[in-house]
Amino acid sequence: MKPRDISKEIVEMSFASPEKIVHKASESVLIKKLKTKLLVVVFRETDSVIFVITAYITSKVNKYLD
Repeated sequence: MKPRDISKEIVEMSFASPEKIVHKASESVLIKKLKTKLLVVVFRETDSVIFVITAYITSKVNKYLD
């Protein structure tokens, strides 16, 4: 998350109130709106542990929220 300048706090906060979560076979994708952009977090959840695979910010709002 550091190379993309996304703080751990923002990622953790996104889990409290996501716009959308898409569950796939081996991972899930969380979408959180940040003003005019989106935070996309790809993660795996096992038991009570959430493992973040990657997180990035995108301006392609329509691609992820439609």
